[in-house]
Amino acid sequence: MERETRILIVEDNAAVRADLKMLLDLMEGIKVVGIATNGKQAVLLSHSLLPDLVILDFELGQEGSGILDGCAAIQAIKSGDSLIKVVVLTAHGYPAARRQALLAGADAFFIKGQDPDGFFQFVKNIHVY
Repeated sequence: MERETRILIVEDNAAVRADLKMLLDLMEGIKVVGIATNGKQAVLLSHSLLPDLVILDFELGQEGSGILDGCAAIQAIKSGDSLIKVVVLTAHGYPAARRQALLAGADAFFIKGQDPDGFFQFVKNIHVY
């Protein structure tokens, strides 16, 4: 039996979080192990839960102090465990954001609402990448 892919969702929008979790829960072999609403929580949870994949909204809200932006969160997650894959899922698909995310260490970059099949195929095949 193949091992479940453990996923941490990092999204500041409650509706998007709920929809994404619902869709992932429907996928065979996928287990959502945690949900974070900001970069700081993402880093803490990724270090404690050790997910296989972190799905990260690149432009997280800046509520409160000590919140990490998308680039800093990616770098901190990867420095804690370089085997964790990070996929950026964002509404802001401008080329500079893609470059920043990939330079920070993201393994893939998807724009919300565009290429959902490609996104879910990436998630499904995470252990292949």
